[in-house]
Amino acid sequence: MKILVFDDSELHRKSAAALLKGHDLTIVSTYDEAQAVLDPEIDEDLAKRLLVEAGWPEGFNAYSQEVSKERRESYLNQRTEFHKKATPVPDFDVVLTDLMVPASKQAMGGAGMRLAGQEMGLGTTIAFLALSKGVKLVAVITDMSHHAHPASAALDCFTWEGTFSVGDAKVLLDNGNVITRVDAETFEELSDKFLNSEEGKKKYPYNETTGGKDGVVWAKAWHQTLEKLMAGPE
Repeated sequence: MKILVFDDSELHRKSAAALLKGHDLTIVSTYDEAQAVLDPEIDEDLAKRLLVEAGWPEGFNAYSQEVSKERRESYLNQRTEFHKKATPVPDFDVVLTDLMVPASKQAMGGAGMRLAGQEMGLGTTIAFLALSKGVKLVAVITDMSHHAHPASAALDCFTWEGTFSVGDAKVLLDNGNVITRVDAETFEELSDKFLNSEEGKKKYPYNETTGGKDGVVWAKAWHQTLEKLMAGPE
């Protein structure tokens, strides 16, 4: 499957690469990158070339007084058509995004600039953008407790419902059971059975100072999120 993963945490991006291996992955770390991938810009050179190939002179000015209304409308209609052809269409099967991400500087000026870089629940905006582009499986998840931030708490009513449908797309908003234990270097998932085995205890010894196991970290369980999406209601 072709999957877009958006998370500002390097740890969670690495876990996505490991836990979703075998899929065609695009992994991005900023809001601007995620938006650009889902809403790519027009290839202006290609659009111009298509117009010339269709018989329009290079640099044609549709608004010249010498151009008739009919010819102007014909040109503008064809330009619109070629702009669509020259705009890449995202064809992701799945979009998985973090909820809390740093705010972009886009369209900000004056007082708004103070908010750039602050974490906000903007993963939902990326989810809406994905849905508007025809992506059929979309999930917004956060490992932030609902006690820690109102944006996470706002997902509570969705978490208990599980996956739901929006048209012919499936959506998951989840703030619970979204993390798993992985090897700190390989980011491969570690089962409770293995960690409690003699081999597991030897490889990942308990550290009384940290209260955890050496060599083990908690990361987002992207593969489990994907499984929830695929198993959602028809």
